[in-house]
Amino acid sequence: MQSTMSWILAFLLLVLLAQPSWAFTPSRKNPPSSSLIPQSPTQLHSTASSEIHPAVQGWPEKYATQGGQLASSQGRGPRILHTEFTVQPATEYQKYQLNVDHWPIWTTSDKPKWTVGNQNKDKIMPYGELSFMISGVLEIISYGQNKVILVQAGDFVTFPQGFQASWRVLEEVTWHYYLY
Repeated sequence: MQSTMSWILAFLLLVLLAQPSWAFTPSRKNPPSSSLIPQSPTQLHSTASSEIHPAVQGWPEKYATQGGQLASSQGRGPRILHTEFTVQPATEYQKYQLNVDHWPIWTTSDKPKWTVGNQNKDKIMPYGELSFMISGVLEIISYGQNKVILVQAGDFVTFPQGFQASWRVLEEVTWHYYLY
């Protein structure tokens, strides 16, 4: 128990002190292999606000209880990929490096607000989120734009803190998520 608490405290200290130093180039193409491994750990929350959203505060524990503790000790784990809204197909190597299989899972299946066909207008992200779409299709229209973006199974999607968009579930969605 004491070893686990020590690890959690050390992890939190490391995460809080770290600053992200890179991001993938936003595109639907895979980045060069040399840019796949981040140069620094990620931070726990966005620098846009000094307050930590309650959902973000509980995130390290969610990751640890999903089995991510071992991967973290091996230098793998969740990181911020982009600072702007971005959708890109995931590679197996990225999923491995980010330890996606140990992130918590969220689904629309048990949430009436997110039933297929419903549109949630002008949702504002209270925290940053990186998600990996396991299944489903989500339509996103960024605030002030007329461009429809589809997020599909196999995609990474970055929602920066403060991102505002209208969302419509086209097929029931299930995804792994990392909050920051």
